Amino acid sequence: MATKKQTRLREQYDKEGIDPFSAPPAGYSLTSPPGKWAWEQPPQHVDVEEAFDEIKSKMMVPENRMTMVQLMDAGIPIETLARTITFTGFTQGKFTPDVAELLNPLVGIYMAIQADKAGITPRMLNNPPESAIDIETVSTIMKDLNPDRYIELLNKSTKEEERMEEKEAADEAPKTFMEMEATK
Repeated sequence: MATKKQTRLREQYDKEGIDPFSAPPAGYSLTSPPGKWAWEQPPQHVDVEEAFDEIKSKMMVPENRMTMVQLMDAGIPIETLARTITFTGFTQGKFTPDVAELLNPLVGIYMAIQADKAGITPRMLNNPPESAIDIETVSTIMKDLNPDRYIELLNKSTKEEERMEEKEAADEAPKTFMEMEATK
C-alpha cells in the first residue's frame, strides 16, 4: 500500500511529466575516464601565496575592483564574495580545495581593506548572530564541557551574593546610639 507521500509524489511526477528514474544512477560519474573536469587535473597553484597573488591581481583590474566595491556597498557580505572567488578558482583548476579554504580569510581581509579605501562599511559575515548567547545557554554548555570552571563561577557568584547581602544589612543597621533610639 502506497503512503500519502508516495502517492503525492507520483501525482506530482505525472502532472509535470517527470520520470523519477530518468536520472543517471549513483556512481555513474565514476565510470567516465578521469580528467574531464578542471579540478581533476593538477592545480596551477599549490602555494597559498602564489594563489593569493593571482587573485589580488585579478581583483585589482579596475572593472573588477569597481564591481567588488559595488557588491560590498550593496550589502553582499565579504564572506560570500570571498568564498565565491575561491570556489570559482577551485572549479577552474587554479588550486585545491584545501588552498581555497586557506585563501578565504586572506581574500576577505583584502576585500575589507579595499572597502575601507572606498569609504564603505561592508557586512563581513553571511549570518552574524542576532544577539549574544544568553547566560543560561552558556551555563548549560559550561556545566557539561567544563564542570570545574562552572563550579568555580558558581561559588564565586554565591560569595558575591553573600557579600552584597552583608553590605545591605550593614547599611540598614543603625550606626550610632541616637540612630538606634530613633528606630525604636
